[in-house]
Amino acid sequence: WSASDAGGSGVASYDVRYSSATYRTTLGSYTYPAALQATKSVTASLPAVKGSQYCASVRARDAAGNVGAWSADTCTAIVLDDRALSLSGKWTKGTSTLDAYGTWMSSSSAGATAQLAAVTTKQLGVVVTTCPGCGSADVYVGATLVGTVNLNAAATTHQQVLWLPARTSAVAGTVKITTKSSAKVIIDGLV
Repeated sequence: WSASDAGGSGVASYDVRYSSATYRTTLGSYTYPAALQATKSVTASLPAVKGSQYCASVRARDAAGNVGAWSADTCTAIVLDDRALSLSGKWTKGTSTLDAYGTWMSSSSAGATAQLAAVTTKQLGVVVTTCPGCGSADVYVGATLVGTVNLNAAATTHQQVLWLPARTSAVAGTVKITTKSSAKVIIDGLV
């Protein structure tokens, strides 16, 4: 981050705050890490837990002690590994350095499902490997179909996030990914 001071005394320090959520919760109250209050640093490392989201903002303080407004939040989500999903039907699990956390799971069987219970989300992304001839899968939250992810692509590409439509408010339920045909579906995680 960076800032400038219109008053002329110069930027002296910054305050950093962040809020977080797991895949089962909505964003909570801000945390104000002591080491990131009145810091002269322009970068920071925050915790990164699989399946969580983090939103951070910064404000500046000039040499005269005036404090600026908080910036807009900048958010990021950390991928939840495919190993967190419960499976039914025919799936194969494997490992590869090309995939998130070094793991993947694949099905070439119509109707195979991968599920994650008790999810709260406004928008969901499925982390996949796309490839020539790859298939597609329907994605549900509870009983509601939120979209279909199509993994067919001209070339094989790992760690692709296929986003489903965003909602205006959070919904809760079990996320279920169901393969649509016998064409291969390779799942690497959720975000």
